[in-house]
Amino acid sequence: MSMSDSFINDILAAQKTRNVLVLHYGDVRPDPNQPRKTYSQEAIEDLAESFKSVGQLQPIVVRLADDGYVIVVGERRWRASQLTPAGTVEAIEVDEQSAGKILAIQLVENNQREAVDPVHEAMAWKRLIEMGVCKNAAAVAKMIGRSEPTISQGLKLLTMPAEVQELVQTRVSGVDAALDLAIIQQNDPEAAAELVSEAKAKGKLERAKTREVKQQVAPPKKAGAAAAKKAAVDADGVADEEAPNDQQAKIAGWRAEIDDMVDAIATRLSWIDEHGSRQDAAAVRKALTARLQKMLK
Repeated sequence: MSMSDSFINDILAAQKTRNVLVLHYGDVRPDPNQPRKTYSQEAIEDLAESFKSVGQLQPIVVRLADDGYVIVVGERRWRASQLTPAGTVEAIEVDEQSAGKILAIQLVENNQREAVDPVHEAMAWKRLIEMGVCKNAAAVAKMIGRSEPTISQGLKLLTMPAEVQELVQTRVSGVDAALDLAIIQQNDPEAAAELVSEAKAKGKLERAKTREVKQQVAPPKKAGAAAAKKAAVDADGVADEEAPNDQQAKIAGWRAEIDDMVDAIATRLSWIDEHGSRQDAAAVRKALTARLQKMLK
């Protein structure tokens, strides 16, 4: 029995909901917010043939809405029911709260079992937060066994232009390169457009290229060494009137640099989590924590 099957059975048992409804497929509709949008027609036809031979072995899970029933779990089975002579589907009804919990677990298992693209995967993570199953990215990461930077990057991906998301969905771009591209698009739309055209032609958006262009089009940082010099005391021992403003500008510039460093560290931690061993990830985090604690004393 899978994790979701056990979880669903626990919820149904708690609700004492065991009555199976027999519904016409026309009285049931998919959830429009379901991240998964595509299904294998061949797999659905095979499932329909199975229904004709041995019947529907597992009911779908639905919740009641104003205009009928909405699928919580089992859209593939619902689609297969449309190809059977009776055109009916067996279902179990649950309340709204239970529906959210069940769907959350199903989303997690679907993502672990299937080759879900990063955009749809991020949509699933977002739904966990929207449904109140997880409070934030950290909670999602803990629930599904992924790193927090990975979840945060995925959620940020959903805020990007559709054109950028499409590159990730079609595997032309990785998430890191897409994040770079979104920044480039803000600073220099023409440069971003050139990168997109080049990526579509080559079938690949290289991270090294996006990092290079991102640095080239980045706006000049405020403050710097010149600002510190302007803060010097004049010959009469009276501080320059512009010094406070210059110091603030210098601090703002350094904060921007620190933000860039933090983003870079998060990206590298995410890569280590995805490609390295648990020991590697733990060792890097331990070393980083020790350095930060020493710096912040």
